[in-house]
Amino acid sequence: MEISSEPKVAMSQKTAVDYFKSIFLVCLIISFAIIYIASEYFQTARLSQFISFQAWDGPGPMPDILYPEPFGNHYFGDFLLTFRTSQQASPYFAEGFLPFSYFPISAVLLGPFVLFNYWTAFVLFLTTCVTLLVLTFRWGLAKLTKKNQLSIISLFLISGPMVSMIDRANVSLILTLICLFAVLNLHRGNLYVSAIAFGLSAAMKGYPLLFLLIFVRRREWKPLALGVSTFIMSTLLPMVFYERGFFANLRELINQFQGASTPVHAINIRAYNHSLLSFLDTCRTSLPNAFANLFEFLINNYSLFGVFIAVLLLSHATSKHASDFESLLLITVSMVAIPQTVGYYVLLLYFVPLVFCWSEELQLNLCLKLIMAALAIVMVPKGIPLWFPFGFWSPAAATYTSFLNPLCALFISAICVYSINRRRYFSSKKSFFIEANTQKD
Repeated sequence: MEISSEPKVAMSQKTAVDYFKSIFLVCLIISFAIIYIASEYFQTARLSQFISFQAWDGPGPMPDILYPEPFGNHYFGDFLLTFRTSQQASPYFAEGFLPFSYFPISAVLLGPFVLFNYWTAFVLFLTTCVTLLVLTFRWGLAKLTKKNQLSIISLFLISGPMVSMIDRANVSLILTLICLFAVLNLHRGNLYVSAIAFGLSAAMKGYPLLFLLIFVRRREWKPLALGVSTFIMSTLLPMVFYERGFFANLRELINQFQGASTPVHAINIRAYNHSLLSFLDTCRTSLPNAFANLFEFLINNYSLFGVFIAVLLLSHATSKHASDFESLLLITVSMVAIPQTVGYYVLLLYFVPLVFCWSEELQLNLCLKLIMAALAIVMVPKGIPLWFPFGFWSPAAATYTSFLNPLCALFISAICVYSINRRRYFSSKKSFFIEANTQKD
């Protein structure tokens, strides 16, 4: 059994969407029922804490004069910090600010919004991005039925990562929009447009550069070169115009980007962390003590372990025996599971391979069903304590989020690696028999 790379009739594609939707809705109802009871009856935490990062979390250090009046208790801190930093002569030398851990193009893309006051800019940012997302889906999935288009758009908008994205108002919303535009162009055969879009998204936060590996798998070297060139030019060009000059800003960019995440921070917010590191720490504290030393060793050597897993996944993603869907899945897992700290909104990138799968009308077999089920579970908020959902909760507590989402990532990866290796085995076996018959003749 393996993931089929062959398209089937429209009915199979429809079943794939409906299969994902059914599991998602069932899990969503169960999860929200448990969350409501834990919040309102047991009062272990606020409802919002189980769903997304605490709303009252501020945007980090910045000059007091730049804080607006909050919306209730909410500043939508990710957007506020990026918005204010983008207004500075250089986001990398903004005194009194939390370090700017993004690449320059993130500030450039917010340029049109900084012309307005904060709350007007915030509304325009969300409205513009959501509208463009819907239009991108409608354009890219034009060949699907209107029912399927509506289902996909609805699933995207009500998913847990999207709720977290809006709650944090992170500029990853633009990044996700660009990546979806890129993968839909990939599906349509517009390889150069797709490569440019992936390169531009990489110039925002770096890690989407891995999506360009899909062109390595396809052995499409010209689009790959164009995507890499787009990334390099989009990253370097804005720094020419920043205060203190190009080289000073480049050095500061590297320093701030490297210091953006630490193992201590990853574990302190374990309840909200979706990374493999969080999974290992959750296993260390939640599973029998017999395994504690193993998990402790992996945590202490996580940099090497994470690199090993990433190399394993990406080597399979670039294999000629991988399908585009498998390649996109493995690339996405490498981005949303391997880093030390992963916010829920980052998992919205899972829709990149999902949308490609649904638009390709892949045959729905057992492996694809299992992947759809795992991704449906990922998309449901579940920040309740592990194992007893009505027990003690804190930002550092082990939750179903910190356990199930990385576990689903590993599960999806295992299915893809199995399918690729199975295909490789039968391909080599077939080649062996062809060669043997040729020599016999």
